[in-house]
Amino acid sequence: TNPPIQTGIPPGPDPQVPTESNSYNIFLRLGFEKRITLERRLIFYYGLDVVGQIGSVYQQSSNVSDDLPFSYNYNKSTDTQTTYAAGIGPVAGIQVFISKRLSLFTEIPLYFTYATVTEVTDDYTNSLNSFGVNPGTYVASDTKNTQKTNSTTFSVVLPVTLYLAFTF
Repeated sequence: TNPPIQTGIPPGPDPQVPTESNSYNIFLRLGFEKRITLERRLIFYYGLDVVGQIGSVYQQSSNVSDDLPFSYNYNKSTDTQTTYAAGIGPVAGIQVFISKRLSLFTEIPLYFTYATVTEVTDDYTNSLNSFGVNPGTYVASDTKNTQKTNSTTFSVVLPVTLYLAFTF
């Protein structure tokens, strides 16, 4: 005989397991450009950009297994990742004026960046020792790890974005 086929919908997040997460990223780009008019409505430009980034991602989850007086277990995990980056590089682009104040443009930057990423993980556990040497005692442990990574990258950003500009 063939075994029965079973299907089901997997459960969603457990409401008994509190989780928290948040993040932010701030990007900054400053530069200067030299503009060359090719035609009345067509401009080529080139220049140099300085770029920066500050970002953070925070995640925390915890769970409780409570079967007192026999057992109890609480776990909490926290992970924080912080990024700092800075770079510099040339940029070139083309701008087409549709009217006196409205234009479309795109550009290709080449960036050399240096980044520092710091990740801190914290795993905390508190449990009831029901058996063994000291039954009825609570045992807690807290493990923190910090990892710092430095990297340098060279990136070419292809002109995949078409900007719409309005000048006053």
